[in-house]
Order: sequence, then C-alpha cells, then structure tokens
Amino acid sequence: MLINRRSYKKEIALQNDVFWGIKIEAEGLDDTYHNYNLISDNYSGHADSTLSETVWLHKLDISLNGKHIDNYPLEERLKPVSIKETDIIPLSFSGFHGFEKIPELKTQNVIAIGESVHGSESVFNSAAQIIKYQVLNNNCKLVCLEMMAEKMFVVNRFIQGDKTVTPEFIRNYLLETCGSLNSLLSPSKLNELCLWLRDYNKTATEQVWLLGMDFEYISECRRKAMSCYFKTVNNSLKSADIEDIITLMSKTVREIQRNDFVNIRELWDKGKFQLSPFLGSQEFAMIERSMNEIINQEIPLDIKKVVFRDSIMAANFLYYQNLICNDNDKSLVYAHFLHTEYADLSYGIPMGQYLRQQFGANYFHIAVTVGSGEICSSFSISPDTLQTPVNNSIEDVLSRQKEDYCYLSANKIAGSYVKRRFSGLMPEKNQFPYGYISPADRMGGVIFIRNSKATDFPKLQ
Repeated sequence: MLINRRSYKKEIALQNDVFWGIKIEAEGLDDTYHNYNLISDNYSGHADSTLSETVWLHKLDISLNGKHIDNYPLEERLKPVSIKETDIIPLSFSGFHGFEKIPELKTQNVIAIGESVHGSESVFNSAAQIIKYQVLNNNCKLVCLEMMAEKMFVVNRFIQGDKTVTPEFIRNYLLETCGSLNSLLSPSKLNELCLWLRDYNKTATEQVWLLGMDFEYISECRRKAMSCYFKTVNNSLKSADIEDIITLMSKTVREIQRNDFVNIRELWDKGKFQLSPFLGSQEFAMIERSMNEIINQEIPLDIKKVVFRDSIMAANFLYYQNLICNDNDKSLVYAHFLHTEYADLSYGIPMGQYLRQQFGANYFHIAVTVGSGEICSSFSISPDTLQTPVNNSIEDVLSRQKEDYCYLSANKIAGSYVKRRFSGLMPEKNQFPYGYISPADRMGGVIFIRNSKATDFPKLQ
C-alpha cells in the first residue's frame, strides 16, 4: 500500500510555555470504499476506509531560537514550588489526629490510596490508618486491595467471622500470599488489619468487606486460590460435589485437561445450590462470577491481557461496589499510584481514570510517598535503599518541611509541576523516571512519610 509521507512545519512562540499539547486529526476524503491492495506474510486483501484507522506521529523535532529543545532543560524554566507552613496538615501514627482536617474523607464516596512504592511497611501503616478511620467515622463498607480477587475471598470470610478460618490459618496464609512475587504488602501488618476488621465486624450492624480487585492471567493461580476457599467453606458444608471440585481445581497446568473443565462445570452446577444459601446472596454472587470466568477460561494464558489489567481492576471494583454498597456507604481502594491516579499518558489508562469517569469528583485519590529509608522489592536479598529525592520532585518539596508525617492538598500547589517517585515490584535504580506532572491532575492530595521502613517477609511478628 502506498503511503503519502509529508513533513509539516509551523513556527509558534514557546518562550514562556512549560507544557505543550499536540492534537492530531486524520480526515478522509469520504466514506466510500478505497481499493488499496494489502499484501503481508499471512494475508492479502483490501483496505476498507470506513473502518477505524490509527495515525502515529513518528518523529517530532522542536527548536527554540535555532537550538534543539533538549538544550533548554525544563528545570531552568520551572517556578519553584512554594508551600506555606499552614498548607501542611500534621499526621500521627499513634492515632487519627489530622485526618478530620481532610474533608474529602467524609464527603467523597470512593477514596483511593495510591502508594508511590511497593514494599514499604510505613506506607502500609498509613494506608491501614486511613482504612480504619474510614470504617470508624465515614461508613466505609468495602475495602479493595491490589491483590488477586480469588486470594482474598478466604481472607474476607475470616474478617466476617467464619470460625473455621482460624487466626493461625490466616496468619500463615497471608505470609505465603503476601510474600510472593505478586504482592509486596506487609503480611504481619495486613494480618493486624484483618484482626482489627474481624473485631469490628463482631459488633457492627453492617459488615465490612475486604476484597481483592486484581487478577491473575495464569489460570492455575486462580484455581488454586478458589480451591483453598472451597476447602474452608466445605469444612462446614461437607459437600461431596464441592470436594470433587476441589480435587479438579487443584490440578497443575500440566495435569489439567480440557475435559476437566467440563466436569468442573457439571459439579459446579450441582454444588452451587448447596453453596448459595450457606454463603448468602452477595458472597455467592461474587464466587459464581469468578467460577464462571475460570471454567469458561475468559482470561486465557495470554501475556497481552496484562495490558488490560487496570480496566479489569476497575470492573472488579465496580462490580463489588454495586453488589455491596448502598447509596450512603463509602468504599476504598488501595493500590500502586500508577493504578489509582486520575490519568497517566505514559502508562496507559489507569484504573483511577476509569473510576474518575464513573464517579467524577466523588472518586478522590490520595497518594502516599516517602522521602528516604528502605523498601523491599522482588528478587532483593536485602532491603533496597531509596534514592534521594531529585530536585523539583514532590518528595523533595515535602522533605524540606519540618513534619515527618503529613498531608498536603493538591489544591495548595495548583499550577505547579513536579516529578514523583516510582518503584514497583522490581528494584528501580532510577526512581524518578517519568516527566513532570501537575499534581492536581493526578491526585487530590498527598501523604508524605519522611522515613520508610521496608516490609519484612521472613516471619510474622
């Protein structure tokens, strides 16, 4: 197919600008069929101009006064971020002091906690504080974590009072679950939170739910998690059909055959009628949803599915929220900043963008970041030391304040542009890899912790 390649040049004034946006529109001659011949290794045919097409910008050169734009570092043109002492809300790990001064915790329906780094026990402690505060003060009935949905079903049974799920079992289960490559939550601190939620639910009129909204594209992991859940439930139910489901679901990816899924479907269609009254309508609905996905293999072993991870997390949260929460109930999500922020063009469409579209300003994102100290990342033998905050980063700005633990509303630095720290499951040498952001476009506020203690996996305290 012949392609008409053209260069386009336009001169505009850039001296006083910090950020630029470029919009590209492609307009066809009309909606008629154009008979372009396409030939490739696997296909020969025609192109239809009525179908959606994509246009890429291959190269963009920008010069200023005859010099390439790279010769004008952005830092030299940024205005220093100015924060008043009165802009800072001091917080304390010994209580809830300061949270009452964050009005959105009370007024917004969905609170998102976005951690800038995985593997920080200090960050988790802050998130746990907000969770407890919301449960005690703001009618929060649903908490969703960045963990595989099926793995959290048995944890939720524990916090909702299933006596067959003992504290010792859940303690060891969390150690195994959180100490994997797929999660860097502190198992000991998550265990403490589960115990706290279990105690709260004992006397609560309405139960709090603790669920996972993430997914695992390797179906064996989902099956094993559901097997563990069914073993727990069947301790009370004593169903032969459920026992047979457990046996089949426990097979490894090498052992399981296509016909096994047919047998699981038949057993599930019989066994679910025993489960439904035992679990209650809400829990049964989410279990049936996961089972249908697993049996139908709706998320196949395909690495490309990871691209859609955030849309799946958003869909899972929305499903649980619609199932569990009434109009006046609050809910909370806790995940990495890249998932919870309002938008991110470098990453793709984050979960937070989907939820912002759904809830508008009622979705409120609080980032939690750290200035110095250590974190734990996958494949690390020992904790990793955090990189010193770079100039013009939100961590750099807040490190210059006197408070060791505090909150700053993004509105207080509206119009400013900063970098922010990033570290995921893998160790990152450069923890400030992304460009400048406008904080108010990504979050409603930020919690700063001066020193981070790394998550400790070897044993539960």
